Amino acid sequence: MRAHVIVTIVAMLCVTLSHAENDETGAERRELSAADKTLLLHIVVAASTQGRYRCSQNSLCCLGGDAGELAIALIAARDTQASRSALARLLRFNLDADYGEAFDCYVVSKGEPMREALSRVDPDVLRRDCEAQVSGLMKLHGQDLGTVDVDRVCRPAAAIRTHLHELLEALDSHRSCPF
Repeated sequence: MRAHVIVTIVAMLCVTLSHAENDETGAERRELSAADKTLLLHIVVAASTQGRYRCSQNSLCCLGGDAGELAIALIAARDTQASRSALARLLRFNLDADYGEAFDCYVVSKGEPMREALSRVDPDVLRRDCEAQVSGLMKLHGQDLGTVDVDRVCRPAAAIRTHLHELLEALDSHRSCPF
């Protein structure tokens, strides 16, 4: 992946976040979408053959975990239905240890209101959505990314079900983070 693609995505996220609008719902929707796309791109670059190669050759090609962590934090920042829904949809991604722990903590910190968003999660739909997102990204940037194993990016539906059950149990028991 070319460094300018990553920098462009991060810049788009910053512009979106700093753009003041009267339409809070529209602004929130755009911010959540930009954060979701940033996280997807960050995970795909890390999972791609060319992305890993370019990161090892030039540190400017990969900006570290900060973009992904910022994306998850932005998604979890608001206590709105849209934010909780977007946070629940992150179950579709294979989140590494740092991202996974942050995700779990944000979900548990939302408490009981998060249960509704989690109850609407359909693991099979989330898996298909993730596969479609990766496919779309590969159509646009496949030449830059090389080979991407979709299973390194998208969590299997069975794993989504398992993690969903664990999160609901954590909410039931009022666990704090880390759990």
